[in-house]
Amino acid sequence: MAEENKTLMEIRVYGKETCGICAELKTNIKNSIKENGLVEKIKLIELDIEKDPNALAEYAMIGTNKVPYALFKDLATGSVNRCAGLALPAVYFSNIFKTKGYIL
Repeated sequence: MAEENKTLMEIRVYGKETCGICAELKTNIKNSIKENGLVEKIKLIELDIEKDPNALAEYAMIGTNKVPYALFKDLATGSVNRCAGLALPAVYFSNIFKTKGYIL
């Protein structure tokens, strides 16, 4: 039973509280996670690079200047997808989850 509740993916979103595109991206990711029944399986971490110095340091190490910036890490394989500077629609994230085999 413990296997059923295992986190499959970690999503780290680097953004700014004042950024409308950042807010839209986070909303689209949250909606996709919820609509696909993956709330217990996908861990979403929202990082504000204006308020959190640790988040800013991580963001700087990535080597980009685009916000929002999202990393989608499959915890089983370690493979990573990225999204930078865009608020992609929820269906995009659903497609990632389908490709990974998290949903049908």
